[in-house]
Amino acid sequence: MVVTCLGEVMLELRPADSSSQLSLGVGGDTFNTAVMLSRENVSTGYLTALGKDRFSDQILDRAHAEGVGTAGVQFDSDALPGLYLIQNDASGEREFFYWRDHSPSRRLFDSDEKLKACIQSCCESGWLYLSGITVAVMAQQQKRRFLEFLKALKNAGVSIAFDPNYRPSLWDSVEDAKLWHATLLGYSDLVLPTLVDEQALWGADSAKSVIEHCQAAGVTTVVVKCPNAQAVAWNGNESVECGTRYRGLVVDTTGAGDAFNAGFLAAHLAGQCLAECLQRAHEVASRVLAVRGALP
Repeated sequence: MVVTCLGEVMLELRPADSSSQLSLGVGGDTFNTAVMLSRENVSTGYLTALGKDRFSDQILDRAHAEGVGTAGVQFDSDALPGLYLIQNDASGEREFFYWRDHSPSRRLFDSDEKLKACIQSCCESGWLYLSGITVAVMAQQQKRRFLEFLKALKNAGVSIAFDPNYRPSLWDSVEDAKLWHATLLGYSDLVLPTLVDEQALWGADSAKSVIEHCQAAGVTTVVVKCPNAQAVAWNGNESVECGTRYRGLVVDTTGAGDAFNAGFLAAHLAGQCLAECLQRAHEVASRVLAVRGALP
C-alpha cells in the first residue's frame, strides 16, 4: 500500500538554539506527514514541483534520505522553492513567516500535460493525502484541473485523506475557503480536522459538531484534533476520545499535527482499532515536540 502526499515542500529557517542563530532545514505540512509516514514503515511518495537549483536538490536529498519516493516530482527551471521562518513563544507555540508566492508547487496543475503526469504518478497509489493549504496556495485557474485529478484518482479506486488545515490568510475569502473545503470533504474517506480551525471556518462548537459536519458530506472516518492534546475519532461504528501521554518538554509545536496525522494513518492502514490509532498518533506527534523545526 503506497500513500502519495501532495503539496508544497519548502526551506525552513528555525532557531538553532536559544540564541539568534538560525538553522536551515526542510518542511511543509504534507511533506512532514510524508516523512513521518515513511518513518512508520509506510511506503510513501511525494507529489510536488521543485526548481532546478541547489536548494531544490537539498529538498530531494532529504526526501531520499527519509525513504520518501520522488518519482512524481515535477521541475520548473524558472522558480525557486518557497521559504518559511519559525518563531516560538515560551510555551513552544509557533508563528510562521512565509516567502512562497513564486514557489513552483503553485503551478503543479497549470497545464493539461502536468495534470496527466500527476494522475499517472498517483493512480496506482492506495491513498492520496492532502491538506487545505495545498488547495489554498493553488492559483484559481488551476483548480478545474485539480478537480479532474481528484475525480480520476477516485475512479481508479484511490482513497483520500484530508487535513483541512484552515489558514485564513491564504484564502481570498471565507466563502471561497468554505466552498473548497466542502468540495474536498465530498471526495474524502478520512478527514483529520483541528477543532480550532473548524471553529474559525464553520463556527463549530465541539468535536461532535465537526464529526456531524463531515458525516453529512459522506466521510467515513473523522479524527478531530482538540485543545490540550486531546483527540476524538469516529468511524461510523464507534467514537473514541484519547489524550496524549506525553509529559515532556515542549520546545516547538511545529509539525506536531502533521506527525499526529501520520501516526493515525499508519495505524489505520495496519487495521488497528480507533483507540490504538489515536494512541499511535499521539506517540508519533510527541516525537517532534522537544526539538526545533518540523522534522526532528
